[in-house]
Amino acid sequence: MTEQRVDTTETNNEDRASGLLGAPRHLGSRPKLTELVADDLRRSILEGMSEGESLPSEGQLAEHYGTSSPTIRQALRVLESEGLISIRRGPHGGPVVRFPTVEDITRNVGVYMQVHGVSERELYQARGSLEIEAALQIASIRDPDVILALEENLEAHRRAIDSGDGAGIAREHLRFHDLLLEMSGNKAITTLGHVTRLVLSSIAAETTLQMGDSDKASRRKLALQGLDAHQELLESIRAGDAQGTSNRMAQHLGRWLEIAPLS
Repeated sequence: MTEQRVDTTETNNEDRASGLLGAPRHLGSRPKLTELVADDLRRSILEGMSEGESLPSEGQLAEHYGTSSPTIRQALRVLESEGLISIRRGPHGGPVVRFPTVEDITRNVGVYMQVHGVSERELYQARGSLEIEAALQIASIRDPDVILALEENLEAHRRAIDSGDGAGIAREHLRFHDLLLEMSGNKAITTLGHVTRLVLSSIAAETTLQMGDSDKASRRKLALQGLDAHQELLESIRAGDAQGTSNRMAQHLGRWLEIAPLS
C-alpha cells in the first residue's frame, strides 16, 4: 500500500503565525480592517517581540487574519510608516521588527510643528520646562556620576572660552543642558529632551555664536555669563538644593529667552 503523504505546509505556516501573534482578535467590520490588523500586529510587537525578529510572511498573515494580501500589505505599510517594522527585500525577505528611533519621532514632530506654526520661542519654552524639572530631579538624587559629568563639561566649557573657540563654547554650553535631560532619571524627560533638541537642530548653537558677535570682548563676556550660571547650578546640585536648583534654572533660561534672537 502506497503511503499517503499529507502536506503540512499550510498547517505549519498557520502554527508559526499563531505562535508569534496569538489567536487573532475579533477584527470587526470590513471598512476598518486594515487599521484593525495594524492595531493587532502593533500590539503583538510591543507586547513581546524583539528587534530584528521576523514577522510571518504576507501570505501567512493573510491566512491568520482571514483576509486578503492587499489588506495585509496596507497594514504593514502603516507599521512601516510608524517605524515599527522594515520590509526586507529578496527571497528570504519580509516584515522585520524594528523599534522607532528618536530621529523617526523627530521627523514627524518637526513636520507637525511646521504645519501648525510652532515658533522657535515656543519650542525653547517647552524644552525649558523639561530642563527645570530635570534640574530639580538631579539635585534631589545627587548622583556622584552625574556631578562628575557636569564638572567635566564645565572644564571643557572653560577651556573653549580660554582658547576663544566659538564653536566649542556653543557646543559645551548646550551639552550642559543636554546632560541634565539625559541624566534626570526620567525616561520621558530624556526622550522629549532629545526630540526637542533635534527639532531645534543647530539653531541654539548658531544663536549662541550670533549673540554678541560685534566684538571678541562681548562674545567672551556672554560666554562667561553662561559658564557662571552653569557653575551656580552645579553648586546647587552638589548641595542637594532641589528647589533652589529649579529656580536657578528657570532664571538662567529666562535670561536666555530675553536676549536670544528667536522667531
